[in-house]
Amino acid sequence: MVKVELEELDPVIQIDLYRSFEVKLATSIAIGTGYCQTAIVFMPSLAVVALSLTTSLVSLMVIPLVLALGVSAPIIGRLLDKFGTKIVMLFGIFILAVGLLCLSLSATSFYLFIVSGVVIGLGLGAVLAHLFVISCWVRVHLINVPQDRL
Repeated sequence: MVKVELEELDPVIQIDLYRSFEVKLATSIAIGTGYCQTAIVFMPSLAVVALSLTTSLVSLMVIPLVLALGVSAPIIGRLLDKFGTKIVMLFGIFILAVGLLCLSLSATSFYLFIVSGVVIGLGLGAVLAHLFVISCWVRVHLINVPQDRL
Protein backbone atom coordinates (compact mmCIF):
# COMPACT_ATOMS: atom_id res chain seq x y z
CA MET A 1 0.00 0.00 0.00
CA VAL A 2 2.81 2.39 0.85
CA LYS A 3 4.50 1.69 -2.47
CA VAL A 4 1.28 2.39 -4.39
CA GLU A 5 0.62 5.63 -2.49
CA LEU A 6 4.16 6.86 -3.11
CA GLU A 7 3.79 6.34 -6.86
CA GLU A 8 0.44 8.15 -7.19
CA LEU A 9 0.23 11.82 -8.20
CA ASP A 10 -2.70 12.48 -5.86
CA PRO A 11 -2.46 9.84 -3.10
CA VAL A 12 -5.24 9.15 -0.62
CA ILE A 13 -2.71 9.03 2.21
CA GLN A 14 0.18 11.45 1.94
CA ILE A 15 2.98 9.18 3.15
CA ASP A 16 5.53 12.00 3.20
CA LEU A 17 3.64 13.57 6.12
CA TYR A 18 4.91 10.75 8.32
CA ARG A 19 8.43 12.13 8.02
CA SER A 20 7.37 14.85 10.45
CA PHE A 21 7.88 14.16 14.15
CA GLU A 22 4.64 15.93 15.02
CA VAL A 23 2.59 13.65 12.77
CA LYS A 24 4.28 10.54 14.16
CA LEU A 25 3.65 11.73 17.71
CA ALA A 26 0.03 12.65 17.03
CA THR A 27 -0.59 9.31 15.34
CA SER A 28 0.94 7.39 18.24
CA ILE A 29 -1.09 9.33 20.79
CA ALA A 30 -4.26 8.88 18.73
CA ILE A 31 -3.74 5.12 18.54
CA GLY A 32 -3.09 4.91 22.29
CA THR A 33 -6.14 7.03 23.04
CA GLY A 34 -8.19 4.86 20.70
CA TYR A 35 -7.17 1.81 22.70
CA CYS A 36 -8.25 3.56 25.91
CA GLN A 37 -11.59 4.51 24.39
CA THR A 38 -12.04 0.93 23.25
CA ALA A 39 -11.34 -0.25 26.79
CA ILE A 40 -14.28 1.85 28.00
CA VAL A 41 -16.58 -0.46 26.05
CA PHE A 42 -15.43 -3.37 28.20
CA MET A 43 -15.76 -1.59 31.55
CA PRO A 44 -19.38 -2.72 32.07
CA SER A 45 -18.39 -6.34 31.39
CA LEU A 46 -15.60 -6.02 33.93
CA ALA A 47 -18.03 -4.64 36.49
CA VAL A 48 -20.52 -7.46 35.87
CA VAL A 49 -17.84 -10.06 36.51
CA ALA A 50 -15.93 -8.31 39.31
CA LEU A 51 -18.81 -6.71 41.21
CA SER A 52 -21.58 -9.21 40.43
CA LEU A 53 -24.04 -6.48 39.42
CA THR A 54 -26.85 -6.57 36.89
CA THR A 55 -26.15 -5.39 33.37
CA SER A 56 -28.69 -2.57 33.62
CA LEU A 57 -27.01 -1.14 36.73
CA VAL A 58 -23.53 -1.59 35.32
CA SER A 59 -24.38 0.26 32.12
CA LEU A 60 -25.16 3.31 34.26
CA MET A 61 -21.71 3.11 35.85
CA VAL A 62 -20.10 4.51 32.70
CA ILE A 63 -22.07 7.77 33.02
CA PRO A 64 -19.61 9.37 35.50
CA LEU A 65 -16.77 8.76 33.04
CA VAL A 66 -18.70 10.39 30.19
CA LEU A 67 -19.75 13.32 32.40
CA ALA A 68 -16.15 13.87 33.51
CA LEU A 69 -15.07 13.82 29.88
CA GLY A 70 -17.71 16.38 28.91
CA VAL A 71 -17.29 18.66 31.91
CA SER A 72 -13.51 18.69 31.62
CA ALA A 73 -13.51 19.79 27.96
CA PRO A 74 -13.96 23.56 28.54
CA ILE A 75 -11.59 23.48 31.51
CA ILE A 76 -8.95 21.67 29.48
CA GLY A 77 -9.41 24.24 26.70
CA ARG A 78 -8.59 27.06 29.10
CA LEU A 79 -5.62 25.15 30.47
CA LEU A 80 -4.35 24.64 26.91
CA ASP A 81 -4.51 28.41 26.35
CA LYS A 82 -2.81 29.17 29.65
CA PHE A 83 -0.07 26.51 29.91
CA GLY A 84 0.38 25.24 26.36
CA THR A 85 -0.18 21.87 24.80
CA LYS A 86 2.89 20.00 26.04
CA ILE A 87 2.17 20.39 29.77
CA VAL A 88 -1.55 19.69 29.42
CA MET A 89 -0.88 16.66 27.23
CA LEU A 90 1.64 15.15 29.64
CA PHE A 91 -0.73 15.83 32.52
CA GLY A 92 -3.59 14.20 30.61
CA ILE A 93 -1.55 11.10 29.79
CA PHE A 94 -0.48 10.84 33.43
CA ILE A 95 -4.06 11.20 34.71
CA LEU A 96 -5.29 8.66 32.16
CA ALA A 97 -2.59 6.19 33.22
CA VAL A 98 -3.46 6.70 36.89
CA GLY A 99 -7.14 6.08 36.16
CA LEU A 100 -6.42 2.90 34.22
CA LEU A 101 -4.07 1.69 36.96
CA CYS A 102 -6.69 2.40 39.65
CA LEU A 103 -9.28 0.55 37.62
CA SER A 104 -7.03 -2.47 37.23
CA LEU A 105 -6.16 -2.58 40.93
CA SER A 106 -9.54 -1.75 42.42
CA ALA A 107 -12.08 -3.40 40.17
CA THR A 108 -13.72 -5.17 43.11
CA SER A 109 -14.88 -1.96 44.82
CA PHE A 110 -17.98 -0.21 43.51
CA TYR A 111 -16.90 3.28 44.60
CA LEU A 112 -13.32 2.93 43.39
CA PHE A 113 -14.70 1.71 40.07
CA ILE A 114 -16.70 4.95 39.77
CA VAL A 115 -13.73 7.10 40.88
CA SER A 116 -11.47 5.34 38.39
CA GLY A 117 -13.99 6.06 35.65
CA VAL A 118 -14.04 9.76 36.54
CA VAL A 119 -10.23 9.92 36.53
CA ILE A 120 -10.12 8.13 33.16
CA GLY A 121 -12.67 10.62 31.81
CA LEU A 122 -10.57 13.57 32.96
CA GLY A 123 -7.44 12.10 31.39
CA LEU A 124 -9.20 11.33 28.12
CA GLY A 125 -10.58 14.87 28.05
CA ALA A 126 -7.08 16.32 28.20
CA VAL A 127 -5.63 13.93 25.64
CA LEU A 128 -8.50 14.30 23.16
CA ALA A 129 -8.40 18.10 23.37
CA HIS A 130 -4.69 18.02 22.62
CA LEU A 131 -5.18 15.73 19.63
CA PHE A 132 -7.65 18.23 18.19
CA VAL A 133 -5.06 21.00 18.54
CA ILE A 134 -2.39 18.86 16.86
CA SER A 135 -4.70 17.88 14.00
CA CYS A 136 -5.48 21.54 13.31
CA TRP A 137 -1.77 22.41 13.39
CA VAL A 138 -0.93 19.59 10.99
CA ARG A 139 -3.67 20.66 8.59
CA VAL A 140 -2.53 24.26 8.53
CA HIS A 141 1.26 23.83 8.58
CA LEU A 142 1.92 20.55 6.82
CA ILE A 143 -1.00 20.01 4.46
CA ASN A 144 -1.71 23.73 3.81
CA VAL A 145 -5.46 23.45 4.21
CA PRO A 146 -7.13 26.87 4.22
CA GLN A 147 -8.47 28.02 7.60
CA ASP A 148 -12.08 28.11 6.37
CA ARG A 149 -11.98 24.34 5.61
CA LEU A 150 -10.90 23.27 9.13
